Amino acid sequence: TPATCENFDAGSAGSLPNNWSSTSTGAGAAWVIDSVQSYSPSNAVFTNDVGSVSSQFLELPAVTAAGGLTVDFFSYYTTENTFDGWVVEYSTDSGGTWTDVAVGGSWVLNGYNVAAISTNFTSPIAGRPAFSGAGAAWTEHIATIPASNGDSVIIRFQMASDSSVASTGVWLDD
Repeated sequence: TPATCENFDAGSAGSLPNNWSSTSTGAGAAWVIDSVQSYSPSNAVFTNDVGSVSSQFLELPAVTAAGGLTVDFFSYYTTENTFDGWVVEYSTDSGGTWTDVAVGGSWVLNGYNVAAISTNFTSPIAGRPAFSGAGAAWTEHIATIPASNGDSVIIRFQMASDSSVASTGVWLDD
């Protein structure tokens, strides 16, 4: 069974693990290794929640599936409730198209806490379910992703901000 396990403790502050990438649109900061919060000592990966339209993507290296996949991680976040938030997506076509785990897969533990991000203020994930507001305690999340033996699957996290109020941001670990 393929596995990608990362606690963000081996790298130096700022840089991401090998083959992980961060891209963004708008004014948001790249995802970086950060020591302000962590589930397991001493680092996590972080991106901010800005007061302008922005998306920050954290992309994991592709894995070759031996069947369905499970994504299991911990989060700690504070975003503008119901206006800014973050989602988990996957691709089976080298990043050509992305599917939300709530649509193509399913949440097994602690899925999205907001039914839909507001369609006001032009959020990149407007109308979609997401994690939003205050998740200011480390919480485990588990989702399943359908895949067939031999599929190349990429998982990514997207933090999306609308055109108004800023907040703190999102930490992910383990």
